[in-house]
Amino acid sequence: MRDGGCGMCDERDAGHGGAQLACAQWKVAINANAGRYAEMDVDKHLGFYKHGNLPHLDVARAVQFITFNLVDAVPREQMYRNALGLGVRSGHAYALNDRQLDRGKGSCILSRPDIASVVKNSILRREQISHQTLAWVLMPNHVHILIKQLEGYPISRVLKQIKGSSTHEIRSITGTIEPVWQIGYFDRMIRDVLQLRRTIDYIHQNPVHARLVGSASDWPMSSYKMYDWQKLAESLMLPVEWLEETQADDRLATGLSRN
Repeated sequence: MRDGGCGMCDERDAGHGGAQLACAQWKVAINANAGRYAEMDVDKHLGFYKHGNLPHLDVARAVQFITFNLVDAVPREQMYRNALGLGVRSGHAYALNDRQLDRGKGSCILSRPDIASVVKNSILRREQISHQTLAWVLMPNHVHILIKQLEGYPISRVLKQIKGSSTHEIRSITGTIEPVWQIGYFDRMIRDVLQLRRTIDYIHQNPVHARLVGSASDWPMSSYKMYDWQKLAESLMLPVEWLEETQADDRLATGLSRN
């Protein structure tokens, strides 16, 4: 973690002043969990680690943005390179990965309402047991989820449960025994409140950016329509004004970039 500033937030983001208090509180919470890692079973959470060129943090109560995709969505070698950050700056790895997925390659069976419902239920089935789901969207060939990790459930275990239970049901629907999900996943820990709000917006707007619908409200398989920002703030113990302040920071950043 870089010293100073706002935890591990992107220093290139201009206008990050209004949410500084919330960011400071977020940093304290993350550091507290990282410190507790030494007292935890190493088979449960990995703590700070590096996979390829990309840093990761796997601890209880961390908020993680996770992407996983169908087996035929992207060639596995390319996904592996993206996940390791090979050949790209770490800040660009996620964007590169998503651009490839948004091309809609492969069988895109998540477009089927019956299969999409299976995956949605697999994500929400163990709510408040292994994780807390903060936002989600099912795209035709991949899934984005924003979760808060719960103690004793590392990311790999959460994803194994989601993929395992959904694979069994999807195979029953399709009548095949072919693999459903590509091995692995792409994860990124949320480091500050500005990144939190932007990530939620990105998840909900992904169908629009992929030109599948004209409005996020038109896409049936996401948490957009039922989203409760106040409930999110309460569950993450954020100050009441955090959302308004991060939106104001973005408006300020946009104004500065135009000058």
